[in-house]
Amino acid sequence: MGVKKILPAAPGLILSGVNSGANIADDVTYSGTVAGAMEGALLGVRSIALSQAYSYVGEDRVVPYETTEALAPALLKKLVAMPLPDGVLLNVNFPNCAPEEIAGTVVTSQGKLVHSLWVDERRDGRGLPYYWLRFGREPVEGKQGTDLYAMRNRLVSVTPLQLDLTAHEIRDQLTKALA
Repeated sequence: MGVKKILPAAPGLILSGVNSGANIADDVTYSGTVAGAMEGALLGVRSIALSQAYSYVGEDRVVPYETTEALAPALLKKLVAMPLPDGVLLNVNFPNCAPEEIAGTVVTSQGKLVHSLWVDERRDGRGLPYYWLRFGREPVEGKQGTDLYAMRNRLVSVTPLQLDLTAHEIRDQLTKALA
């Protein structure tokens, strides 16, 4: 709406975030922060998603925004200076640590999470069985070069993402199967 109606002209840059929580690996597929940057890229505007990892202390969420605040300006200056192809956006994630603990910045690819489903059989007040579904993730170290690895090793992750989600490598195989 802003690009099409409210603003007098399209902006030169869309920054989506800073999100509270990392948007890495499979999570990028349902991230509102990444979706905001994708919408910008769809409109032909250079777009960058920014997210800050966090932790819990007891029941309190602790988000070290000082890390993003300290590191994002210089990083954004570099990212904005380089050309990007049409349909490409950048997904930047800052690890859960203080700025002085950052080990560097790396270009990454999406990692892969291991999603889990647990089915608990329980008994109600009458002794009848019922089932409770629990969803979660198993701990994953992540391969070197992925956003998961970067986050676990206190590296700022910059992942180039593209709008075209087509699995090009199987198009010919699908064509043959459907002939």
